[in-house]
Amino acid sequence: MLVANGVTVEPSQQAVQGGATGTAAACPECKENTLIFENGCFKCTNCGYSKCE
Repeated sequence: MLVANGVTVEPSQQAVQGGATGTAAACPECKENTLIFENGCFKCTNCGYSKCE
């Protein structure tokens, strides 16, 4: 589990972003396992949800 800036995410699958492998988690908006942490922000690659630290 990852908690940052009030957002709790459960790692559930591997995602490849920009050639690096990271952990994707469930988006709090669309509930898809497409939430990644990139450049200090949580970003959903499905619906566009974003929350920065």
